[in-house]
Amino acid sequence: TIEKEFVNVIFSDVDGTLVHYPSGSIQEKETGNRLVYLPASSTGMKGIISSKTLKLCQTLRREKNAKLVLVSGMRTSTLLARLPYLPKADAYASEAGGRIFYPVDNPSSIDAVITPVSFDGATQDDLKSFGLVEDEIWRDKISNNGAGSDGYIGDAMDVFLGRCNQTTPIELSQRRGPLWDLAKMLQQKGFVVDYKGYSNCFRVNLKQQTKVSVDDFSELESMDVSHMGLEKSLNLGCIDFYPKLSGKKNCCAYLARHFQQRTISMNDEELLKRCSCLCDDDNDLEMANACGKVYLPALTSQSMRDAVQHNRHKFFVTVNAMENITETKATEVALKKVLREMSNPPPGV
Repeated sequence: TIEKEFVNVIFSDVDGTLVHYPSGSIQEKETGNRLVYLPASSTGMKGIISSKTLKLCQTLRREKNAKLVLVSGMRTSTLLARLPYLPKADAYASEAGGRIFYPVDNPSSIDAVITPVSFDGATQDDLKSFGLVEDEIWRDKISNNGAGSDGYIGDAMDVFLGRCNQTTPIELSQRRGPLWDLAKMLQQKGFVVDYKGYSNCFRVNLKQQTKVSVDDFSELESMDVSHMGLEKSLNLGCIDFYPKLSGKKNCCAYLARHFQQRTISMNDEELLKRCSCLCDDDNDLEMANACGKVYLPALTSQSMRDAVQHNRHKFFVTVNAMENITETKATEVALKKVLREMSNPPPGV
């Protein structure tokens, strides 16, 4: 039957969902649940992930035979630097879903590899090195529909694969395509455009703006870019711009179909209703609304709070400050809930 043949796919955001950024001092109190400290991002943020989170993610993959996909807005260079510290997954998506990578379990001796860091409860398989390969079909699709090819040249992935010794990206002024035309237009208007480490996405961060006002930034938040074949998402004072065919929701629909072992006669909407996701913020909203079940170890935006209020049958909030279930603890509770409910189809399916 279709129930037995369907491959469950769990999508998860990274920052604020699996990885947390405590504002105060960190005290490790739980024996056997050591915290793993990630390297600082390009913006200086330093995150933590718990051993239990890492272990529970692998339990999902092994015991439930589910496919785990990490979907993030982070730049590809940041993803590559963080991979040793993140849960092993069946696919990794960076740049708001614009690029997709798959692990290679048995890389050759000449392949570049990722070696996971140790964590409490890790198995030998959890710590086994793996290689990476990019989904070239998805890359071409995004490149040919708004991003162009200039952003990929000399990027962090080329360095990882040994194609060049250091990142030598093409400057924004030389990049072609609707996405970069918009970036250059915004730059001319005085906006600081962050495109370093991005190949098919760029970011405008409110904190980096020195020549435009808060009102200018607000207008940009509401700007319609669909006529350019582009889309945008908001995330903690940042606006990410990318091709319309990209974005977390579209990336998830593509991967949900990719992981099925046979052709599924469902449209993307029906397919995603059978999937689950973990997330926390504005830029996850489209993905969350599309998936059948949503687990929230944090609530960091009003839009997500509103979604919870209107869809309590599918949104499960695990953060509870009154009971001291926050950050990594809330993530662990969410993953345990996913494990318990994994066999139950989402409502309405």
